Amino acid sequence: MQKFPWFLCACLFVMLLPAVVPAQISESEILSLLAANDLTTARARVQEARRQSPNSALVAYYSAFLDENAETALPKFQELIKKFSSSEYAVRAQYRVGQYYFARGSYHRAREAYLALAQAHPGSPLAATAEYHAAKALAILGENAQAREELTAFVEKYPEAPMTAFAREDLESLPKAPPAKTERKTKSPKISYTVQTGAFTQKSNAVSQQKIFNKAGYKTEINEKRDGNKKYYAVWVGKFSSREDARAFADKLNRKHKVKGSVVQRED
Repeated sequence: MQKFPWFLCACLFVMLLPAVVPAQISESEILSLLAANDLTTARARVQEARRQSPNSALVAYYSAFLDENAETALPKFQELIKKFSSSEYAVRAQYRVGQYYFARGSYHRAREAYLALAQAHPGSPLAATAEYHAAKALAILGENAQAREELTAFVEKYPEAPMTAFAREDLESLPKAPPAKTERKTKSPKISYTVQTGAFTQKSNAVSQQKIFNKAGYKTEINEKRDGNKKYYAVWVGKFSSREDARAFADKLNRKHKVKGSVVQRED
């Protein structure tokens, strides 16, 4: 019996294998498909590559980039940033997160994302653009003073950057800062202390006590007070520069006149 040649068996085996779509994908291939506006093929190629290469930062980035739904693309970008933090695609993803929040009008969160990029990757080509958008967010939020400060610093730091012309326009459109107000110096009240010997709802009673201390040679005054709708009259005796001196005088009045006075602070 004639044997079937082994190489023919091998050829037959290969012919019977299903066709395999190449999983490897390059950024140039994706960009070519995008340039041709062939999004369907681009998505299919990226999905196939993602199944074959789940740990590829490039594939993860374009999987999020080609997602038609921004709400589902956002967590993909955020996951990429965590998983591939040292990759250039993580920098791009961080920029996309800033763009997402900026487009939604979430300017505080957009600013946070842009500043995170600029601070973590100062050498990236996207750092300058991120800094500009972070300052622009302040202008949109109406925080004009800080926006002016950051836009001015941006122009000085990146005089030739593509976004510098926009930064100059933004500076021109910001409201002019009002002249600084000169604060009027207010005279601080002078603090002193006195001894309150009584508080009366009838002024005549306060006057009667005042006369007693006046006859004893003390300097007195009646101070009118209000407690809601209630009015009362306090008798003050003496005037001292320290609380300790006022307390000593209150003890003296108690010993000599049997009046328990309380030390109160006064402002003249």
